[in-house]
Amino acid sequence: MPVQHGSADGHQKKAQRSVSYVNDVFAGDGAEQDVYVFGPSKPIQTFTGTVIAVLHRLNDCEDKWIVSTDGSRPDKDGLLRAIAFQEQYFMGELYERADC
Repeated sequence: MPVQHGSADGHQKKAQRSVSYVNDVFAGDGAEQDVYVFGPSKPIQTFTGTVIAVLHRLNDCEDKWIVSTDGSRPDKDGLLRAIAFQEQYFMGELYERADC
């Protein structure tokens, strides 16, 4: 599923990951869908990318999409390490897309 636009808060780490959201798509908490954006090497305002995985939170009302803007695809352990700064507080299962 392509993600066509969103807005990033500029939160960057060494793993080239931003925390962002998708405009006009709403999650279980009623807020716009949160995404972890992989690929940009500098803070971004908008992005276009592809959902490569979904983190299903077992003890929360929302899931997190994982999006690649440049076609890169970290391995499962790499994804989990990169999002651990936030996801360490939740129980979740990572579902990766096999077709991308």
